[in-house]
Amino acid sequence: MRHWIVTVVLGFSTLAGPAGAFDNDYHLVLNGFSQEVHASDGYFGVLGTSARTISWWYRSHDQSFPTTWGIVHWGQSWTVQLQNVEDGILYVEASGNAGGTKFGWSILRNPAIPSLQDGQWHHLVVTAPDSGTMEDVRFYLNGSEVPVVSVAGGTLTNAYDTPSDNPVVSVFRVGTRALGNHADADMDEIALWDAELDAAAVAEIFNGGVPTDLEVNGASYANAGDLQLYWRFEEGSGLETADTAGNGHDGDLIGGDTVASWGTNPPGSGADSDGDGILDGFDNCVDDANPGQEDADSDQVGDACDEYPDDPDNEQAQCEVDLDQCLLIPPFVDSDQDGEDDSTDSCLDTPEAETVDGNGCSIDQFCSVISAADRTGSRTCKKADWHNDEPLMRGRERDCTINKQGRGRDDDLCVPNPES
Repeated sequence: MRHWIVTVVLGFSTLAGPAGAFDNDYHLVLNGFSQEVHASDGYFGVLGTSARTISWWYRSHDQSFPTTWGIVHWGQSWTVQLQNVEDGILYVEASGNAGGTKFGWSILRNPAIPSLQDGQWHHLVVTAPDSGTMEDVRFYLNGSEVPVVSVAGGTLTNAYDTPSDNPVVSVFRVGTRALGNHADADMDEIALWDAELDAAAVAEIFNGGVPTDLEVNGASYANAGDLQLYWRFEEGSGLETADTAGNGHDGDLIGGDTVASWGTNPPGSGADSDGDGILDGFDNCVDDANPGQEDADSDQVGDACDEYPDDPDNEQAQCEVDLDQCLLIPPFVDSDQDGEDDSTDSCLDTPEAETVDGNGCSIDQFCSVISAADRTGSRTCKKADWHNDEPLMRGRERDCTINKQGRGRDDDLCVPNPES
């Protein structure tokens, strides 16, 4: 599991985005067993084959993946859910002309996805074009696209066509599937468009980890007029939230509490230590300014602070990403300074400047551990191959030989062959 460390400070960052910083003081708190939010006017969401984009900020309460958590649902059906499959997966399940299709993005198959259950805020966006197929659906995590890696039902060539057959289960909602499977998480800034946002627009509204006003267009984001629903959860109390897009699709907090359903640590409340416009919790180089977040080897350590920018598996680089994993890597200790770690060194007292084999033993040490006191030992000594680099032929001597110490074998020694 990769961990992000976020330092909470008083006030909020003032990063520039589509509309700059704006008031963001509260967020929705879901209890995991009864609470969800419905469109109070029975709004079904974007239906049929129309283009669509759903965006939300998410922070888990439980660090393990659930059996199933519904995150967003509308129609019959367009569902986004989390499941305990492949170390954790985000599924989109959609109805289509050729039946339903369930496809997703998993941690196991795509290491670019940090755990969504790490207790930190994440920005998630799912987009689909007008009259497209499941293959056209895109998922963005924290401003960057993540490719589909798992298809659990149907095929990606199926076209989506979201109906609204049942007014009870088709109403737009968050925090659950159609019925049950409640999420135990925080959510904020939920927005639905009847348009497909492109990658540049998604990156802009991510804004380095600070939500921005989606009712105002920016440099790449030009879809304020396409907003169909926008729940900001800025009320701070009560059981209703306003649709600030102005379409009347206000939300009712079902099964919630007038106080406990609201939190005061929303996304964007964090530090930007290097002043590059990326909050520390999302910055791949916290202490080195790199607004572009370049990462040549895709190891989640930015090039600006990666001593091994072309080596995604370098242990030192990974320590910057995953402290838990780093702590599992034992420190390199070489007591006799022969270049072999003590944990794998069979000869911990090799004299300085001696050449050693793969086990950390000099030729003297290698030969001396072989017994020459009996016939078997004598044979073993003469066939010994110090570097394991020369095949034995007819049993002739290799690296070690017998040094006779008397008439018997009891005191004979196995020593380096002078010719080796």
